[in-house]
Amino acid sequence: MTSATPNSGGHPAPGFDQSTTDWLLRNRRVGSWAGTFRLLIAAYLLLQTWVSVVTLGAVEKELSGITNATTPIDVARNALQEAAIRYEREPQSLEAAWKYGRACFDLAEEALPKAERARLAERGIEACKKAVAMDDHSAPAYYYLGMNLGQLARTKGLGALKIVGQLKSAFERARELDERQEYAGPDRNLGLLFRDAPSWTVGDRKEAQVHLTKAVALAPDYPDNRLELIEGYFKWGDRVSAQTELETLEKQWPKLHQQFSGPKWERQWVDWQTRLEGFQKKIEKTRKKQN
Repeated sequence: MTSATPNSGGHPAPGFDQSTTDWLLRNRRVGSWAGTFRLLIAAYLLLQTWVSVVTLGAVEKELSGITNATTPIDVARNALQEAAIRYEREPQSLEAAWKYGRACFDLAEEALPKAERARLAERGIEACKKAVAMDDHSAPAYYYLGMNLGQLARTKGLGALKIVGQLKSAFERARELDERQEYAGPDRNLGLLFRDAPSWTVGDRKEAQVHLTKAVALAPDYPDNRLELIEGYFKWGDRVSAQTELETLEKQWPKLHQQFSGPKWERQWVDWQTRLEGFQKKIEKTRKKQN
């Protein structure tokens, strides 16, 4: 799974990695006939608000000493602090909830200990679940629910199997609501899920190719989309298609450097450039063998 949020550093969003086991509520509005149901929901949200205030108080205390952003992790921590403060002040705000979930994911993407990443992911999941309980039509809430579920799965090893269904459902719902968010993020992440998961779980080459191709079609100028598709073709042994996509990307490369420029994209460009050069070497190696 890949988040297009600059703080995430351009790393693939949490997906499955067979070699290391590093795995990547609907709108509660009801009709007048359901007064009792409304009361139950109100009670649920009140409880969630109380829990959030307690949890966020701890978060703010943890981050209170951070003032100057000098490194990517500092930037992510500051962003989480700001999101936590807003979420605490506006516990019934849909936007505050999913943005707090996004900030949790972004900080967890940094090189943190597994326990801290899991804790952040769990906080992000809680916030995003609260957001989708407020509005079942919030695409960002479902998207970052999926991202945090994937982040949590990365810390669980084989235990991540229990999370796969929820992760898949979250991205599918996000895709239904807004397939273009985060540069076609829902399709990109579904593609990674189907591409990298073992075949005995949800791994499916056909589905992976459908979603990765769709991501490229929706956001052809976002480098990560075509890079992930190229990686898929190499994984499936289709070097002809990989070379075709690579040649297209090479032609776009100078323009993309201008389009995604500035400090917030620097780390992602390091990743993108490294991957591009890796694919070029693979193609060159194939050519030498053929000659």
